[in-house]
Amino acid sequence: MFLAIATEGLSALRIYMRKMLKAGMKRKVITVSMHGAQALLGYMVMIATMTFSIEMLLSVIFGIGIGYSLFFDDTSSSHVSTNPCCAFIDEEESKENLENTPGVETATD
Repeated sequence: MFLAIATEGLSALRIYMRKMLKAGMKRKVITVSMHGAQALLGYMVMIATMTFSIEMLLSVIFGIGIGYSLFFDDTSSSHVSTNPCCAFIDEEESKENLENTPGVETATD
């Protein structure tokens, strides 16, 4: 359970650090390192749930719920996902919503 809580906490910390630090090599090194640590924790949680122990599965689900409730507030407009694929999709949807908003100009890739 504590591993799942730590995964959610690290996710929140990584997003906070990315917002607070100025763009540059220091921010990149910190966020890349934290992303790697979050991926490691996520895979460890996955391995724990794949033991086919219902107690372990419920503990992980309970821990993820507790971690999410501790580290993320509902006043933020951004959705946080522990799955990098889903996070990418959410970022793309946000970008598309900005592009479709009248009067908002965005940089193109």
